Amino acid sequence: MKTSVIEVHAMLSVLTVDEVERRIGDVAGVESVTVNYDAGSATVRYDETRQVTARPMEPIIFREVYHD
Repeated sequence: MKTSVIEVHAMLSVLTVDEVERRIGDVAGVESVTVNYDAGSATVRYDETRQVTARPMEPIIFREVYHD
């Protein structure tokens, strides 16, 4: 397992903390996610064998948020 911090400022402008955590948590390979609203970031623990880095998760998350 690997842990990364990703920026989620844009997501927090349209979603609640719980919704951001749920959407990121739904990405394959994500084990846990904790959003820090004040910092505009999310700490994501994930299986690096399924996602090489946290970066590939971002387009999936943003596509899901902005292209429903």
